[in-house]
Amino acid sequence: MADAIELLPGRRVRFREPGVRIDLGGIAKGFAVNCATDVLRNCGVPNGLVNAGGDLAAFGPNSHSVYIRDPCSPQRLLGPIELKDEALASSAGRHDPFRDAGVLDPTIIDPRTGERARSVRGANVRAGSCMIADALTKVVMIESETGAVLLREYDATALTIAANGEIRTTADWRRACLAA
Repeated sequence: MADAIELLPGRRVRFREPGVRIDLGGIAKGFAVNCATDVLRNCGVPNGLVNAGGDLAAFGPNSHSVYIRDPCSPQRLLGPIELKDEALASSAGRHDPFRDAGVLDPTIIDPRTGERARSVRGANVRAGSCMIADALTKVVMIESETGAVLLREYDATALTIAANGEIRTTADWRRACLAA
């Protein structure tokens, strides 16, 4: 599938196969949150929390409590975490309480198989950049070993909920929670 996209000079892209599309949803909200926090800081806002539906960033000297939902049961909160000058992004199955009480399978596709990621029901990543955290949630949902390497590379931490409901965290997640 990687051969279906050709990068051209002048920041252009060509699709070699009909029907190929690029979806920037995996980083777009995180990028938007980063832009919003930059604007607020540049306008003199000393402290705040920007939330774009599961992707958020706290900035300034004060910490902010946020709750993580259980992706298998969105009415259940897993508990609060404190964020201070960092971002949190979450990826999981879609849930629309106005349409259906259930949770749909994650929309994250494993590019190696073309199938939905199924071993992890939800991923939450803390990082210095919301765009990085947003992108890493998808990697963690697809491949835990590759995800662990990239988490370390980007100084990020993760909390995941496996398909069987087991909650797993990186060791750094616990330290980050205590430090905030």
